[in-house]
Amino acid sequence: MNLNTLKLSTLLVALLGTTLLAPVYANAAPATSAPATTQQAKQAPQLPKDLKWISNPDLPLFASEKAKRGGTLNLYVPSYPLTMRTIGPDSNTAFRSYLMDNHPGLLGIHPNTLQPYPELAEQWAFGKDGKTMYFRLDPKATWSDGVPITADDYAFLFEYVKNKNVHAPFYSNYYTEKIVNLTVYDKYTISLQSSDALPEALLIDRINLQPKPRHFFKNGIGKNYIREYNWKAEPTTGAYYVSALKKGRTIEMSHVKDWWGYHNRYLKNRFNVDKIRFSVIRDPDLAYRYFEKGELDVFNINSQKLWFDKTNSEPFQKGYIVKSMLNNEVSVGASGLWLNMVDPLLKDSEVREGVAYAINFESVIKHVRHGEATRQNGFGTLVGAYATPKDVGVKPFSPVEAKKHFAKAGYNTLGSDGLLYNKQGNSLQVTLTYLSPRNTADVIILKEQAKKAGLDLELKLVDGSTGFKSLLEKKFQMAYLSMSSGLYPAYRQYFHSSNIVPQTNNFFSFADPKMDKLIAKFDQASTVAEQVKQSNKIQRMVMAYNCFIPGTVSQFTRAAHWRYVRLPDKVGTAQSRFLFDESGLDLGLMWIDTDLKHEVLQAKSEGKTFPKMTHLSTQVIGQ
Repeated sequence: MNLNTLKLSTLLVALLGTTLLAPVYANAAPATSAPATTQQAKQAPQLPKDLKWISNPDLPLFASEKAKRGGTLNLYVPSYPLTMRTIGPDSNTAFRSYLMDNHPGLLGIHPNTLQPYPELAEQWAFGKDGKTMYFRLDPKATWSDGVPITADDYAFLFEYVKNKNVHAPFYSNYYTEKIVNLTVYDKYTISLQSSDALPEALLIDRINLQPKPRHFFKNGIGKNYIREYNWKAEPTTGAYYVSALKKGRTIEMSHVKDWWGYHNRYLKNRFNVDKIRFSVIRDPDLAYRYFEKGELDVFNINSQKLWFDKTNSEPFQKGYIVKSMLNNEVSVGASGLWLNMVDPLLKDSEVREGVAYAINFESVIKHVRHGEATRQNGFGTLVGAYATPKDVGVKPFSPVEAKKHFAKAGYNTLGSDGLLYNKQGNSLQVTLTYLSPRNTADVIILKEQAKKAGLDLELKLVDGSTGFKSLLEKKFQMAYLSMSSGLYPAYRQYFHSSNIVPQTNNFFSFADPKMDKLIAKFDQASTVAEQVKQSNKIQRMVMAYNCFIPGTVSQFTRAAHWRYVRLPDKVGTAQSRFLFDESGLDLGLMWIDTDLKHEVLQAKSEGKTFPKMTHLSTQVIGQ
């Protein structure tokens, strides 16, 4: 599940303040929804006079001028989301990516150069303190329901996340500690202040945010908020809004008519389809059959089994379906086994270390990944300056070492079934929860290999949304899970003791004052070099605790798609996580050629064929 589809390192930003034309308010100040008074307007603070405004109007474009508007993109989701809310209980699911992630925030980040470009903010400037950024909002920007986006919507964000009825402890805590001030200068001008001085790229990463639509919550955030708004999707800043729901079956998102974003050169030729229709298909094998029949338009086939073994059927041979692959350079979130350290068995450090040695991901790479993947070198796969050193302490598969640690935990008797037992006659068993049938091949191998160390992994497949809820509530022993990542590491949400409460991403229930201090140093570091230093210390501590067991990673993205679903000539960008928005809106670079769709479907009905075709890496072959 992706938080992917959630990119928390760019979303965890904060604005505590009050209303339009109000003076500066710090985190300690109470929020109010009262309209601004004339006296407040007179007291409105003045912008520094020496600001150097930036707009970056000439960065290279990355969307295709060949893109066409129109058509419906048919996708599937393995489970129906539990809510349309984007924050609060049950909201942190894979589908949230479509509701929140990659809709415009203040700034966009160029996917090849990593430079900022304007989105909701037309211009921005950096304060001399290294903590503050100033933004001039685009007056043409509107919510998907047509209401203008103003500074008041940014002020409302803090009122929202700090409201106890929202039940968002992580957001409330982060927005209190990491962003300390919002200043509203006028209807379209604001500044945000970080608690720490940071390098410019990291300051943008912390402060870049999406607002909340005050007008949508006409009656405020009351005690019945969770129930009242559970199925009411908010207006978005982006090109799509939720237009139809059939609970448990389908979700439709429609394109905003005359979307404001198309006057921005960086948003042109993106988010091109008129409608995205999601159908719930719980079995991925069944979903793939629907795809081959043409009832789904694209299918993520990062799975080596699909790419190598399932793409020689008639639709591929006749050229109706095409394969595309792109090597990318993205940071990849932590993927592997997550251990709940408050579990009676797994709170024993010797048991956790034994489990770490009993897990054989190399066998998964060989037998399931066709040798294409590598093992993650720590908590996530970081790129650039943040790349994790090889000596952070990832445990290799070793049944001998595993049994040594299990013996120290009291499991030193080998039964006739090959499992270890303690003096009480209890076998060494851990329940491994996983959220998708597509991971079944992985966990079966892990189970077989773990038995060599005397460990029994009881496999438990749970529906994605329901299963992830149990993880957020810390009601599991061990889970096979993948999380998304932003450009830079984000450790606080996973390891800080303030987040051991339910409904946070500290799945481990990790609480150690030493880790809290490291995270504080990481967050407050004013240079990249200092952040990297603290990041490596955090990585080593995570591996020493054996609360996370790194899984596999592949630095590419692949998909199959009907021939009429098109991509730019270069397929994607360095930061393209997906090609066809099949797992999140991502950059919205694909489009549907409706004329070609008619041609393909007619050829299919008449038995005519097209040349078989595969798009590879950064160049499209055969066009």
